Amino acid sequence: MIVAELLSLASYFLSLYIFRSYFDPVFLLSVGFFWRVIIVTLISCIPLYILKFIQIKFYPPIHHKLTQYATLK
Repeated sequence: MIVAELLSLASYFLSLYIFRSYFDPVFLLSVGFFWRVIIVTLISCIPLYILKFIQIKFYPPIHHKLTQYATLK
């Protein structure tokens, strides 16, 4: 997973270097760009975390069930 993220980041920076004339470096280093990236990332990730939380609440892993059963005795 970490290797995939590093390769993705490396390809991003490589594309910025290769296609310099297509990107606006001033905008890429601006605060406006960063907050837009953060907002888009949050909008795409938060529903996944909510769904994962709901899944764990309704269908807990077996080790949670066993731990809960062991503490009831």
